Amino acid sequence: MDTSIVVESFNTTEGTSLDGLRRALGAATSFQLPHGEVEVLLADVTRDPAIRAFLKQEFPEVHHVDAAGLGYCAAKLRAARQARGRYVVFLDCDCAPDPGWWDHIAAPLREGTAAATGGFAYYPGGFFTKIQSLLDFGFLIPHRDRPLGCYASNNCGFVRDVLLELPEPEGPMRCTCYAHAQLLARRGLAPQLVAEAAVQHEAPPVLRERLRQGYDTVAACWVDPHLPEAKWLRLGPFAAPLYYARRVWQDWMTLRRHRNETRLGRTEAALAVPLIPLLRLVDGVGIVAALVWGTGARRWVDSGPELGAADRRF
Repeated sequence: MDTSIVVESFNTTEGTSLDGLRRALGAATSFQLPHGEVEVLLADVTRDPAIRAFLKQEFPEVHHVDAAGLGYCAAKLRAARQARGRYVVFLDCDCAPDPGWWDHIAAPLREGTAAATGGFAYYPGGFFTKIQSLLDFGFLIPHRDRPLGCYASNNCGFVRDVLLELPEPEGPMRCTCYAHAQLLARRGLAPQLVAEAAVQHEAPPVLRERLRQGYDTVAACWVDPHLPEAKWLRLGPFAAPLYYARRVWQDWMTLRRHRNETRLGRTEAALAVPLIPLLRLVDGVGIVAALVWGTGARRWVDSGPELGAADRRF
């Protein structure tokens, strides 16, 4: 088997519709090599009989991986362990691939030029969703093939043996892709951005996403104490302005240097400059909560599952 494509159902527990899951599975099952060496797996964290029913009726070729009770990363890793492909590609159920996505995301893996790849994600829509895209996926700009310090886990690929040897680290957050990318980079296997491998991502609820990202800003430092910003943890709650200012400054620099790639016009970009720090204030609430209450803050700012034993040790 050449490649395994893994779709997850975790996002259906956070609001993605079954139609969204259908679209992702439909896209995944449409990609094939000349001799059919591609398999598709569904990492299913639910016990929803509706999912099992339409999977059996509409996608009988998809391998159902029972990941009930697992978190986002753990479910996808379980599917990767059961996959038969030499390469594993992840496509989230709230993402719709742009034309050519499959050819681009897997090519560096199959050509042996990368051990991990990351594609580009964006929210379709007008002015406000363009700003949301900048806040959530600005780290993927500029759009050129280059090593990534963090990849978007909704749209990425790995040499399967590398992923199983160096999986995402455990931690008290929904996704540890930042720490994982840093781990791979320290091993000389930094994920490579594949600019043409783009997906349209459903826009999440703004308040929920901003709070979660604020919390994750701090939680990422718990998971990976080697991060440069982890040194601020010793300041406790007084580190909040530093984390907040760092995020705003990164957004402004991305907007200034790569405005065309944000899809914002000149007038829109001018309006975005004061709006960005206002939206990041919500992140700031999540940042403060994490610094004050530690992992206990997660239940208030992240709709993910309850913390497991591996999370509580933090």
